[in-house]
Amino acid sequence: MLKMNNAVKIRYKLKGDIHFTTCTVTRIQYENFRILPIIEVCEIMERDVSISGDEIEQINQKLVDAIKKDK
Repeated sequence: MLKMNNAVKIRYKLKGDIHFTTCTVTRIQYENFRILPIIEVCEIMERDVSISGDEIEQINQKLVDAIKKDK
């Protein structure tokens, strides 16, 4: 499995949620998470983390789900 070192580990909290969720995302995904209106807090915990193609796809699905929740 190919791993890339262009990712960051983040923690985020959706509006109305009590707990934070942590995940590894690409920098582009992080920028997209940050600007979603449903995201209350989104911060980088660690830089230059490895991420696989499968993980990128999983996070893309989380982004889609978050956008749907926001509508």
